[in-house]
Amino acid sequence: MNTKVLITIALLFGLFFTQCKKPDNFGKDTTIEGTLVSKLGSKPVPGVRVMLMKIHVEDDMTENLDFYTTDANGKYQFEVTENRQETQAYVIAVEVPFNFYEAEGESVIERAEIDTADVVVRNVTLIEAGTLELKIKNSEPFNEDDKINISEIEPAYILDATSVSVHDDFTYTGTTVEEMITAKVKGAAYTRIHYSTIKNNQQNSYVDSVYVGVDDTFEYMLEY
Repeated sequence: MNTKVLITIALLFGLFFTQCKKPDNFGKDTTIEGTLVSKLGSKPVPGVRVMLMKIHVEDDMTENLDFYTTDANGKYQFEVTENRQETQAYVIAVEVPFNFYEAEGESVIERAEIDTADVVVRNVTLIEAGTLELKIKNSEPFNEDDKINISEIEPAYILDATSVSVHDDFTYTGTTVEEMITAKVKGAAYTRIHYSTIKNNQQNSYVDSVYVGVDDTFEYMLEY
């Protein structure tokens, strides 16, 4: 084989490997993994959808990249292999199941950490939830000017209510008021109910604390 043919073959191989090589701004392949556990029980939580998103450098917009459903041991795992030149950071987001209140843990992963690590670990803790059924009743003697305003139930996510005003507070007016608000709250914790009443032309403000257990539905009668 002559020298020109050997040189040509060598150049072709060199071109092939150059094209296959990742650009410098691509970054190394990195695994993002973690475990979802319950806060009170410290047990793995399987079957929960975890999402991997990225934040773009140019406009701070968020883009969904992938999702993973936690296995029997509460574990999830993502492989980051995409071009990261336009990526500012990555975000781990959890779809919180109904029987949990919220997820807490580190969720933002800066690109610099991804570029320098083979494995990045982000464990997430899920806070157990309970349900509060707040029953509201105006008791006798009453008149048409009686009023109750529930300005805040905290911490809580409102699931259902008879009447909701513009500012997410609840106002009921009149004589025979019998209403109910259902809220998802932190389990094994106190929930505070802030409210004010006008009753027989007298105005008062109150804060009640209600303890709700894990996976428990607690009925609380607020009678004024």
